[in-house]
Amino acid sequence: MAMRRTTKRTSKDTACKRTLAVPETFAPEAEVGPATRRETPWSELPDDSFAAEEDDEDAEETEEEDEASAAELDEEDTHAPDDALGLYLRQMGAIPLLSREQELALAERLELKRRRYRHAAMMNWRTLACIVDTFERVRAGQLALDPTIDVVTTLGLSRDRILQRMPHNLRTLHKLINTADADFRRLRSLSGGAYYRLRREQWRRLRKAVRLAEELSPRIDLLDRWVDELRDLSRQMSQLER
Repeated sequence: MAMRRTTKRTSKDTACKRTLAVPETFAPEAEVGPATRRETPWSELPDDSFAAEEDDEDAEETEEEDEASAAELDEEDTHAPDDALGLYLRQMGAIPLLSREQELALAERLELKRRRYRHAAMMNWRTLACIVDTFERVRAGQLALDPTIDVVTTLGLSRDRILQRMPHNLRTLHKLINTADADFRRLRSLSGGAYYRLRREQWRRLRKAVRLAEELSPRIDLLDRWVDELRDLSRQMSQLER
């Protein structure tokens, strides 16, 4: 029984203490004074605070680079012909020049090849007939002489010499071409020794006609055109034989 009373008293004392507890006193609020400006450190600023300034700087740098590149292009354009000429001169300087003996030997080789080509192109009665027809038109004033001939002074083929030879050579060429035409008609009816004798005579006349035509010195361009025409005729004849 004694223990119960003690417990009750203790609970009553605790309840009294709770009811009689004095509320805690709070410190008075500090007076709000005028707001003081606080400087924000650089490290605490946001990352995009200088974005606009950086964009402006980048734009200025880009404009400066564009202007510099445009100036370089203008300089390259202005000096382009000089650079091309300098490159050409450097390349030419890297190639060794021919000596006098080499130049003469090369000129002789070129002239030999040229004469062989002209001779081979004229070894045909049709080509000789074209030469005669062309120079007859020159004599008649229908064609100019200079675009029709190749002047080779080293071979004695000057303009004056060609004009002097033209009447005689054309007259002889006319006779040789007419004779060759008649011989060709006779040749189809011959055989044996007579055939070969006539062939040798034709060959002799052809070489004489070529020499006379070479003295007139027809232009290489004309010979090229007549040779191409011969190739076309040969191709057509080959197709007919098939």
